Amino acid sequence: MKCDCRIGDEVLMEKISLPLQAPKELSGEQARNWHRERNFVACPVVLITTVNRGGTPNAAVKTNFMTVGSMTKYAFCCSPEHHTYQNIMETWEFVINVPTEDIIHKVLKTAIITEKPCPAELNEIERAGLTPDSVRESETAKSKGMRRSLRVPLRLV
Repeated sequence: MKCDCRIGDEVLMEKISLPLQAPKELSGEQARNWHRERNFVACPVVLITTVNRGGTPNAAVKTNFMTVGSMTKYAFCCSPEHHTYQNIMETWEFVINVPTEDIIHKVLKTAIITEKPCPAELNEIERAGLTPDSVRESETAKSKGMRRSLRVPLRLV
């Protein structure tokens, strides 16, 4: 089905229905890529990185990230069962990494790795093919190749 929104002869917007299921003949990885290629992320994609007390880096892809409080505070949702939440509560800090377009496929690979619960000692940053880089002032991990990396101390509001 195809429909469009017009003013006179000018097409302002066009809607094209797309299938929701990957073709059955695709393998598991091909099916995931099929969905990823057709998915539109309307929010910013950031990679939140943390380090636990043992020094193991952790990474979590977040699309529900936002600035609050006149751009002086940041918010995102994180389950208490996840290592990201646990590490932040242990160390009271995290790094917000804003990826560039040329490494977004590696960042999204992190989402696949962390789709199911991972062992605490798994380094998702290296497993996704990203390069960890220690922030001098902190043990919190940031990743090379990111447009911006900002170390943030946790403040409860």
